Amino acid sequence: MNRISILLCLVHLFVTHSYSCSNNGFYGTYCNISCPINCRDNTCDQGNGNCDNCFYKIHCDTPCPTNCKDNSCHFDYGTCYECKPGWTGTTCIIKCREGWFGERCNHQCSGHCRDNMICNYVTGHCERGCSLGWTGYRCEKECEDGTFGYECTNKCSGHCLDDSPCNKRTGICDIGCSPGYINSDCGTECSTGYFGMNCSENCSGHCVNNESCDHVTGVCFNGCQDGYIGARCDNICKKGYYGKNCSLVCSPNCKTCRHMDGLCSCKAGWMGPNCTTECVWSFGENCQYPCGGYCIDQRCDRFNGSCLYGNCTLGTQQNDDSKHITPVTIAFIVGLSASVIVNIVAIGSFLLELRIHSKYMENRNCQCCDCWFNLHIEERITTEGLLYTNI
Repeated sequence: MNRISILLCLVHLFVTHSYSCSNNGFYGTYCNISCPINCRDNTCDQGNGNCDNCFYKIHCDTPCPTNCKDNSCHFDYGTCYECKPGWTGTTCIIKCREGWFGERCNHQCSGHCRDNMICNYVTGHCERGCSLGWTGYRCEKECEDGTFGYECTNKCSGHCLDDSPCNKRTGICDIGCSPGYINSDCGTECSTGYFGMNCSENCSGHCVNNESCDHVTGVCFNGCQDGYIGARCDNICKKGYYGKNCSLVCSPNCKTCRHMDGLCSCKAGWMGPNCTTECVWSFGENCQYPCGGYCIDQRCDRFNGSCLYGNCTLGTQQNDDSKHITPVTIAFIVGLSASVIVNIVAIGSFLLELRIHSKYMENRNCQCCDCWFNLHIEERITTEGLLYTNI
């Protein structure tokens, strides 16, 4: 091969490599020189690097304004066809006004940036976070029901009245609490012994084992103390019943029957805790009155106190219709005693007379020792003229 052939081959290689760089944006023999930055689409002549199309001005010596979208502007005037987000104006050198952002500044900030900060004019992002009750990249989402606070990370108590959601900023139940709960967030149960709306109602105090009632309804879930019934154990047994669930029947001999344990106040003629024991040598309610000392063997009717086997009057036995000890009789004896004390001289005379007539008492065969004594008192006092009427 002669020199001419070799030279022609080299010229061919040079021309081929100079004008057919495979990568846009470069030119030169080895395609390692960048095209000028002002060339449109970053393309240039691959031999000399001249721009095929300029951004701005004939010689491509002036770049388009920085904020032109896609770095594109009018070839003659350099005005931007569109601006990048966050900018406005013919040459895109004016920031969006406060509170607005994005392309053409057409988007308004959410207004919920923390501490009343303004959102980013390009993205709308709240760079310091959201105000109470809001979340999202641009703080445009309100907290879901049941959450509140910064970034909606706190949970409501769940006890706001009528299942309403709590305040999404503060967690407060704005319309009040459901029964059984108190405080602004309705997160506190009623204190022991209270229940209901605003915890204003008192438990009955009669739940079994002194348990507290339910703080919402006041119900005693485990039952009632003896003597009480009802869901809240606030009703006593009806008359004649007592005990657990008021299931026990009072004795028929009770005048009154305590609803807790059946302890009785007895009718006349009966005594004992359940009024099942008959009176002996006594009578009346709870057997509280002793039979009269003038009743034979001190035996009397347990209901009204009348002597069962008679009494001693004028030395003879009387039938069961005789008078029995009564409040009038007791008053008579008290009055008589007072008269004896007042008339001490007559009493002394009577005692002397008693000794003289002791044999007389034996002859009369009186069956009770006190019979003649009582009789002679009346006779003697009458004789002496010392007995007062209506004592």
